Amino acid sequence: MYDIQAMLGKVVTIKTLTGEILGQLISTDDDVKYVTVTRPLNVVVNNGEVVLVPLVLTADANMVTIPIQNILFITPALESASEDYLSILDVEEDEVEVEVEVEVEEDGTEAETGIVSE
Repeated sequence: MYDIQAMLGKVVTIKTLTGEILGQLISTDDDVKYVTVTRPLNVVVNNGEVVLVPLVLTADANMVTIPIQNILFITPALESASEDYLSILDVEEDEVEVEVEVEVEEDGTEAETGIVSE
């Protein structure tokens, strides 16, 4: 099993039933029921070439939270994929600062929220 906490801030590959997502893992809840990624891109094959396209075409999806139940696995992205991803976004992996904010719900449970600031 992967240590999700060790992958925070890194470019990861998220494999789902419907495809593959490349993005920076920025947070997870305490029970690891959700993960949040920033700047998610779908990995698709177009005319025999691997292409990165926006995860969502009709909304601003700079940061998305995905339920673990929809994920087959999460793994650190290959170095070449990570470099391509970062060059498309024109940022360095360590340029994204992640602040974790904990909110207490009415029922007393805590919910973690990942906030991205550049």
